[in-house]
Amino acid sequence: KGIYVESLQKSHTSKSGVVSTGHPLATKAGVQILSQGGNAMDAAVAAAYVLAVVEPSMSGIGGRAQILIYDPNSGYHGIDATTAAPSDYDFDSAPKKRYGYPSIGIPGVVKGLTKALTDFGTLSRKIVMKSSIDYARDGHHLIYGEAMRQAYVNEQLNEFDGSRMHFLRPDGSPKKPGEWIVQDDLAKVLQAISDEGSDVFYKGWIAEKIVEDNKANGGVLSMQALAEYEAMESHIVEGNYRGYDIKGLWIPSFGAITIQALHILEEYAESKDLQSNRDWGEAIYNSIKSAYLDRRVQKSLEDANKFTSKEYAKEKVRQVSSIEIPAMMDEMQITKLKLKDGESVEIKKIYGAYIPPDQQEAAFTWLRNNGLGDIIKNDITVTFGRGEDNKASEYANLSLIHISEPTRPERIGYAGVCFKKKRGGGGGGGGGGGGG
Repeated sequence: KGIYVESLQKSHTSKSGVVSTGHPLATKAGVQILSQGGNAMDAAVAAAYVLAVVEPSMSGIGGRAQILIYDPNSGYHGIDATTAAPSDYDFDSAPKKRYGYPSIGIPGVVKGLTKALTDFGTLSRKIVMKSSIDYARDGHHLIYGEAMRQAYVNEQLNEFDGSRMHFLRPDGSPKKPGEWIVQDDLAKVLQAISDEGSDVFYKGWIAEKIVEDNKANGGVLSMQALAEYEAMESHIVEGNYRGYDIKGLWIPSFGAITIQALHILEEYAESKDLQSNRDWGEAIYNSIKSAYLDRRVQKSLEDANKFTSKEYAKEKVRQVSSIEIPAMMDEMQITKLKLKDGESVEIKKIYGAYIPPDQQEAAFTWLRNNGLGDIIKNDITVTFGRGEDNKASEYANLSLIHISEPTRPERIGYAGVCFKKKRGGGGGGGGGGGGG
């Protein structure tokens, strides 16, 4: 089912190359470039620019790009075109917002795609960008997925003049699947990039328009910051899964975490007798979850080497097998929790871990021995700790929330919460769920 005839058949075979994207028009643009004699990078850049037109909720020239490239002559390469804070950004004085103008950084996509095409492509911008310009100027049908995503953030889109004008109906309601979308302004911007290159976006009239609109609405972008932006080379991380070499990009991509998850899965699968799809499903889930524990501590290249080593994966598997619960717990930062009585408490850390069925009794013993409360199967219980002198302390001890699924009692999750009280002398309270 789909708006375009290409959606009726999701896959095709070809001896000339492979193109895979999230939108039929972007895939079509890439295929056309290959048929014109372009290489894989030419096709990728063409598809990326089309996605900026037809799938703005997921792609766009105002966003970021990380590009992994293989050249048979020179090997693997990475391009880091991450959205960046302005070079003259002052954190202390800058406005803070989760979304909207103050949250907008310097877009990296145009510089990243330009570098990719210049260094590894073979065709001109004029040829590669033609499809994206045509779709923006002449129009395209809005597909189901894009319409759904835009409808989901309709309230936020209504807050800004630009998003109301370009993405909503005159009455502020979301556009429907199948509607014909024409984007004249975007066509002009893409045509300028095609004609003049990335400088017009970062130093020319497009940059001037971006900065003028951004500053008028409380943003922090400047002409100097845009002019100084450069797409960088990205570090390549490596691994191996069952004899297959894996290459990925270091931060801000999650290449190391992905490789680590595959290493853990390989090691775990070798130590267990995985017979059913369910066994494999749970093994994959737990491997990914275990690897993701390191996602917030990716900092140096030493971390990159550590997280992608087979020895580290073996250690992660040993931790799970020996019920090293603190090591396998997932840590997140949460700002505050509203209690029923209106009291606000700050959550310092939240932990969660999946306990395999054959390890649950050992886990129960560990939890009891460490004062984390009673375990009640097929129920939910919350216990709140106190200090060593049995008085409520500034930081309550680790609190346990135990959840099991009544229909599948073998899947049990735990989460612990450490509260810092805002006021009062008693214990805190909260809720949450552990994965299973």
